[in-house]
Amino acid sequence: MFEKLLKSLGYSEEEIKKIKETYSLSTQRDDFLYSNYLKVHSFFVAAGYTDEQVKMMISSFPPICSYSVESIKSKIDWFREKGYINDEVIMISLRFPRVYSYSINSFNNKKNYLLDLGYSKEQVLEMFLEYPAIFSISNDNVKQKIDDLMMLGFNMTQIIKITSKQKSIFSISTDVLKEKINLLEGIGYTKEQIIKISTKLPSLLSNSVDNIKSKIDEMMKLGYSKDVFLKMTIFCPSIYSLSIDNIKEKISDMISLGYSNEEVIRMTSLLPTIFTYGTCNMKKKLDELVELGFSYEEVIKMTIELPSLYSCSIENLKEKIFYLRSIGLGDVCVKSPKHLMQSVGLTYARYRFLTEELGKEIDLSNYRLLFREESAFKKLFKITKDELLDRYNYDDVRKKLETNKRKKKNL
Repeated sequence: MFEKLLKSLGYSEEEIKKIKETYSLSTQRDDFLYSNYLKVHSFFVAAGYTDEQVKMMISSFPPICSYSVESIKSKIDWFREKGYINDEVIMISLRFPRVYSYSINSFNNKKNYLLDLGYSKEQVLEMFLEYPAIFSISNDNVKQKIDDLMMLGFNMTQIIKITSKQKSIFSISTDVLKEKINLLEGIGYTKEQIIKISTKLPSLLSNSVDNIKSKIDEMMKLGYSKDVFLKMTIFCPSIYSLSIDNIKEKISDMISLGYSNEEVIRMTSLLPTIFTYGTCNMKKKLDELVELGFSYEEVIKMTIELPSLYSCSIENLKEKIFYLRSIGLGDVCVKSPKHLMQSVGLTYARYRFLTEELGKEIDLSNYRLLFREESAFKKLFKITKDELLDRYNYDDVRKKLETNKRKKKNL
């Protein structure tokens, strides 16, 4: 009777064999399994599961057939009480159907244990959603994994970040992780760099070393040296997540914007996060700079000199550019765009100090005084950055400019 029901519902012969041979079911009466299956199936469908999803769960974890509806409902209710929406509850059970075999007490125990370790409530709930198999790992084994990671050089803050992003780390043996770190050191990273990279990109610890070596070889073919590429990945580990085709496409897109291949290699070496920027957004930034009065050629030159312009907000750049123009130093933006990284507040304070208190005339022949390194400026003029910013507060100027803007708008 039960086998006939399973056949009618589309289970394969292999799936039926697995279900029937499951020990906890093999001892149950056929009529019980038949009637209980119908109850369980109906309950899941009423709870939002499709027939196919129910079939997937039971094929993966047959004992569900024998669970009472009340027991299953209590688990679903627990997840809903914690804030999961129905689709998320379904996702949890599809990822780990065995979740229905655990008691409410074990759910609470795991939640409280992870909170006590230092995970936030949000991190714990995300872990249950993305890696519900954590319920199958004993608290002792979780603690052992954390101790092992600390032995490998990670601190608790880093471990929480890593395991929150790459939950499956808990199921990777410590020997495998240790071997991975040794192999990465062999490639050319220091242990400190490996810890820094894997904290930002935990999937590196589950990525094969052959894939990492392959990425290095492919990048070298594109024109990057091995040392440069390793430095790029320390700054932007997510490069390992990009396919070589995506990287080639980004290089091609940048060439179409007006850069040479060599310039693209130089820029991305200095600012590898460019690989993660959308080409449309890059084109928009170039157009916005052109709208500020620069020629397209000047904007290309500026971004070659300072690729991080792509990571600056246009409003922030606009304020700095307009201020430099207001004191006759607009050409500095093209001549030495790196100075656009200094805050407008500090540039303003230094300019007023030098011109008003020291009587200096600042022009294109000596503008670098405005941008001296902080300790050098202090040694030369006997005044600290904090004293300057306190004495000449650009916020007052900003407020006046905003007020004037609003007045003009209302005219």
